Amino acid sequence: MIIQECKIPTKSKVDDQPDVIARALDNINIKWCQEDLEGILENAAIPVTQENLERLCKQITDEFKAILFEDITERLQFIAINMRTKEMRTKEKKGPYTRAWKVYGREGQQQRESFRESHTYNFSNKYEGTRIITVLNSDKTGTNQYSIVKITRNTRRECASELDGQLTDGIFENSDVGKVEEIDLDYHSDSTKQEENKW
Repeated sequence: MIIQECKIPTKSKVDDQPDVIARALDNINIKWCQEDLEGILENAAIPVTQENLERLCKQITDEFKAILFEDITERLQFIAINMRTKEMRTKEKKGPYTRAWKVYGREGQQQRESFRESHTYNFSNKYEGTRIITVLNSDKTGTNQYSIVKITRNTRRECASELDGQLTDGIFENSDVGKVEEIDLDYHSDSTKQEENKW
């Protein structure tokens, strides 16, 4: 015997697939059965009588349903975040990716690395996959204010991790690093694209 049923609204803001969403929400509808309520009373050491069952049912108010709905919403948001993370990881597996940054000297100072000749390191192998680091210095950029670092790795995250390593223990370990600014290779006007094929 169903004493109370808590329905989750099935109206969706997504018009193109309302039936799919409605079915998903129907799957998580919550039904309060007499046996369940009797168990709740017993666990609370309350006599299982019709009067106590009715009183317990009255406690299942709109406020209680709202709290329940809020909890489910939070869980669904958590699931959605996990879905997005998995989707991003799947996309990243299609790499390699190339990202580039301008690495400036400390405020008021020129970038020490920029005085060196531009160079490329290719550490790619079957264990690490793609790992190419290109540094464009003043002989290519025309300035000592910054060097441009291009990193090609298997994922975007690996590019960022590689940059962190190069700033602390790699190419720039003997430089006073200031601002680090990522640049968009698709719209950048300097010679990074032209120099790419020369390395």
